[in-house]
Amino acid sequence: MKELTIITEEQIKIVDQSSLDKVKSMLEEQVKQTKLVVISDPYNKKQVEDVKTLKNKYVKNRCTISKVFKSDRDLHTKHNRKNREVELSILALMETEETRIGSEVYKAEQVLIKEERKKIIPFRKEKLAEYGSIAIDSDLLEMDDKAFTEFLEIKKKRYLDIKEQELRDAEILEKQRIELEKDKQEAIVAANIEAEKKLTAEKKRAANELEAEKEKSKAKQDKIEAELAASNAKAALAAKKIKDDAETERLKEVAKKEADKKAAKNTQYIEWKNVNNYSDNDIIDKEMQEDGKTKFTIFRAISEITI
Repeated sequence: MKELTIITEEQIKIVDQSSLDKVKSMLEEQVKQTKLVVISDPYNKKQVEDVKTLKNKYVKNRCTISKVFKSDRDLHTKHNRKNREVELSILALMETEETRIGSEVYKAEQVLIKEERKKIIPFRKEKLAEYGSIAIDSDLLEMDDKAFTEFLEIKKKRYLDIKEQELRDAEILEKQRIELEKDKQEAIVAANIEAEKKLTAEKKRAANELEAEKEKSKAKQDKIEAELAASNAKAALAAKKIKDDAETERLKEVAKKEADKKAAKNTQYIEWKNVNNYSDNDIIDKEMQEDGKTKFTIFRAISEITI
């Protein structure tokens, strides 16, 4: 780190024109020495402090120069114009470098500040979430505590306003629901009373009609029972005929099946005889089986000789 010499009033005592040039040259040399000073590592506290110290030396030197030049102007009115010109030139040069170095310090401090703020981002997000709000990390890093508090208050007020409106809306809806329920219950009660009246009248009318119908019904019932008895007798005869006809048909079907079965067996028997070249000289033996079938066997002479 370049060292910057603290200037005393004696060192820059202005005697003549050459003193002005000497002071300007000396200060220009100091600026050249610090021109390349930057903060390369914001996390290096010593480096940041050294640059802060350098900036403070510039501040002291600038104040000393202003004081000496002002004093010289007061004592030497002849060269006031030149004095002011050189002073402004020097001050402009120094202020530029002072500002640049200050900017380096500021940028370094901002890096560290934002690094510290990163630690509280979860806390800030949690506080925002309490009021149903969110924010991106980059925006939260730009806010100091005051700015964040103001931002949070805005979100809180908006959240509470919404909740208050929701509560008012809910109360209005609840009142409407209660009124509708009340009207509904009153309508139900009125409908029940009216229905009860109609039911009573209907029961009375129905009872009167029932008595009248009983008399008519008895006569009709007697007639119906007589007709039903006759109908049942007729139906019984018809049912017996249907049953007899069905039995006749069943017996015919059974007889037909037996005839078909016998014909099939006879055909099978003839085919069997033909396949085995049956002749009148052969003998057929019949044997009844336990399952009701008949077993046929052909016996044939194998050889015959007369001597």
